[in-house]
Amino acid sequence: MADKQNPATWIINVITDGEDVTLGQIRYYAQWRQYGFYPNDGTVYEKNCLNDITKFVILMNEQQKKGIKPENPQTTLGVNGKGVKK
Repeated sequence: MADKQNPATWIINVITDGEDVTLGQIRYYAQWRQYGFYPNDGTVYEKNCLNDITKFVILMNEQQKKGIKPENPQTTLGVNGKGVKK
């Protein structure tokens, strides 16, 4: 079953700092009732990049549990480390 986006949740575009390579998105996954990372096809990550994404997903899930709703549901996260599209 496909994840249906609720306008009360965020969609975060994940890009590399300085290179502007889109790595994927952080979106709400209704079946799990939490945010998850949806990587783009053909992308590769190292530990610092994955750590940045993980920290942000945890933050988003904490805000969701507190009932914090986005004013602007579309935003961007720049990550440090190496994430590349092959």
